[in-house]
Amino acid sequence: MFKYKISITSQTGVGKSSLFKVLKNKLVDSRYRWVSAGGLFRGKASELGMTVEQFAEYNRLHPEKWYDKWVDDTITKMAESDWMICESRLSHFFMPRAFKVLLKCDINTRAERRQKDFPDKSLEEICQAIEERDKNDNARYEKLYPGCLWEGEKFDLVLNTEVMSPEVLASQLVSEYELWQKRHKFSLS
Repeated sequence: MFKYKISITSQTGVGKSSLFKVLKNKLVDSRYRWVSAGGLFRGKASELGMTVEQFAEYNRLHPEKWYDKWVDDTITKMAESDWMICESRLSHFFMPRAFKVLLKCDINTRAERRQKDFPDKSLEEICQAIEERDKNDNARYEKLYPGCLWEGEKFDLVLNTEVMSPEVLASQLVSEYELWQKRHKFSLS
């Protein structure tokens, strides 16, 4: 049965983390578990003394280490019970009975957002790095989980993060989530 789960999916720099933080303040219910694949990934990268970019490349070159699988298995295991909200590149795939949200954003906007983290790099360099990471991530994921890279029509909600603030996006997500719950005959109360 579908119950009390939200999966937020996007590529890097689209706004998953920002929306996730705002959503935590909107869906204030202590029963929810909030899981960030990026947080799990960053934690493991830090533990190994790598940046996220280095760790992503390391995972691409060394799939036999199974770090991607560790993150995925952690999310899958947690998603076996209700009351979970997860943001990741593939949470929709690991949470098939969740309310599935896809965030989209133009690559130039993504690069502008990332530039604050890399002020010494040009927008063109950042765009190239994002495109390369997307390509590497997609290749890695598709190899691990054929068919995991869904198109927008397979999601319950698609939001464009270019034109709306995380607060507006969170409000829209909560409204659509409540409608989805009614269609599936359950509510938060």
